[in-house]
Amino acid sequence: AIQLFCDQTGLSVDTLNKDEIKVLTEVAFWSISMNITNKIQLKLMKEMVHTKPRDLYAYQELLLDFFR
Repeated sequence: AIQLFCDQTGLSVDTLNKDEIKVLTEVAFWSISMNITNKIQLKLMKEMVHTKPRDLYAYQELLLDFFR
């Protein structure tokens, strides 16, 4: 799931810290379970990987954008 998500978004695990890898795992399985292929949604999910560990309010905004 993680490799597929990285392939779809161009994300590299090597550039992520421990907290970002944890979020990557969450969103990768989320994208697989919901069969997300929409480029805009995948881009938002990629942003979530970097945002959630640093700013929960900004992360929540990304979630709202995702479901709009």
